[in-house]
Amino acid sequence: MNKMVLQLPAYIRSYNRKKDNSISLNIGTTIEVDSDCVRDIDTFRNKEGWFLFSENEIQDSDIPKDNAPTEGKSQSKRLYDVLYVLWNHKKEKGEKMTDFNTFYNATTERIIEHYKNKLPERSD
Repeated sequence: MNKMVLQLPAYIRSYNRKKDNSISLNIGTTIEVDSDCVRDIDTFRNKEGWFLFSENEIQDSDIPKDNAPTEGKSQSKRLYDVLYVLWNHKKEKGEKMTDFNTFYNATTERIIEHYKNKLPERSD
């Protein structure tokens, strides 16, 4: 299989540290790009892979042979973490809160019921 590789002269504009210790990179190109290049960039949107950067020449030995690790959080873990931050925020603001497990169970149950109500009725 022929892998598409995006190769552009670029520079790292800035980066931001995130709460999970990953970073967000802001990359700029040093050349004008045409619509075909933008289309190629768009095919990589929300995909995981390797990001290589070198001031100039990249050697074959610099290119990873294995797939990039995909150790990101699962959707359920992300939801759990977001609900914990929300619960903690409300608690710190002085709102009367139950313990987190009770809050989590009640909140996820509301989410489940919301989407169950959107399902078509079954005719058995």
